[in-house]
Amino acid sequence: MIFPFCTPVGYSFRGAATNSPTAGYAQPNGTPIGADANNCSTGNPRTSTAAAYDYVMSRTGVNGRPGGGVYLPRLPRPAKSDQEQQRLAGTLTLQWKPGDNTDISLDGLYSRFKVDRLDTYFDARSFGRAISNNGQPLTSVREIEVDDNGSLIHGLFDGVDLRSRCSRRSSPRPTARSI
Repeated sequence: MIFPFCTPVGYSFRGAATNSPTAGYAQPNGTPIGADANNCSTGNPRTSTAAAYDYVMSRTGVNGRPGGGVYLPRLPRPAKSDQEQQRLAGTLTLQWKPGDNTDISLDGLYSRFKVDRLDTYFDARSFGRAISNNGQPLTSVREIEVDDNGSLIHGLFDGVDLRSRCSRRSSPRPTARSI
């Protein structure tokens, strides 16, 4: 059985003592993570509460799997975006009618749109990862509440892997030109 989150110290499921991740668990490359009866991984103690863990396990999804009815955002993150835009455009039309049967028109269009954008993020990577890359099964759940559909309303977690990210994008100077 696949257990979500790191089980609490001394946790039993359906009458059987359960440690997830199991003591001695190693990543696919063979690197041990240091899980034991008191730790989810090295330096990451089992701080889940039995009440919160039982609540998660009581929620079954469409497949009927315990814990499968709790849906967490894959990459919860606040984002801050700063954007600066410059727009320049112009049109020119020249018309000449040298005679009753001749009409000459010359139309021109110039457009330039430049965008400089800076996005900064701070996200909880653990919720979108498996145990093999320090994901959700290494995270302890202390408090949790979900709505009737299983979507997270409130949660308090330990051992969440966080990442900050910054991304700058600039558009090229001329974006459109036709004559």
